[in-house]
Amino acid sequence: MGLTFADLQNLSREATELYPPMRVPVFTEPSDEEKKIAELQLGIAARLRTSQYYIVEKTKSTELPRYSDKYRPSSTTQPTLKRKDLHAPFFPTEIFEDYFNPKSRRKAATKSGPSKVRLNLDDLADDVEEEKSSEERSDIGSQADGSDYDVDEEYDNDYAENYFDNGEGDDMDDLGGGGGDDGGGGGDYD
Repeated sequence: MGLTFADLQNLSREATELYPPMRVPVFTEPSDEEKKIAELQLGIAARLRTSQYYIVEKTKSTELPRYSDKYRPSSTTQPTLKRKDLHAPFFPTEIFEDYFNPKSRRKAATKSGPSKVRLNLDDLADDVEEEKSSEERSDIGSQADGSDYDVDEEYDNDYAENYFDNGEGDDMDDLGGGGGDDGGGGGDYD
């Protein structure tokens, strides 16, 4: 069940071996070739971000607009893809048409949407009532109690009457702070 006192006595009291000293690489000034590579890489990334092929998913923001938002790149400054610039056979037809005609897709989805038969519960209730004969209705009415009103419901709705506390009765707290005990306090536990 764990270590005993004898186990602790037998442990070595020598210090453990340290790791070899770490050789931290020293940052040197980038060479001309490295500078050129970094410049080209940043240029490609910037051109891709400003091209029409860089797609940013539109999300609705729940945040309030800020003054500094006017300096952020917006989707209106980014060029859009045009149908004439693309060769349609290279793309799946569904994706191609959905991108350029998103409204037609929505209309088609609503027209050919779920072809389920709508069930109207009101019509069912009317059918059931028509099936009952007038005799059954009269029997049910005569068997029902006339005391549907519960007296407890009358008291359940007293919240509206006591909603506003105007402070009456706050001075009657019965804590005995009115004097008359002639003691210095602390005599409550004798």
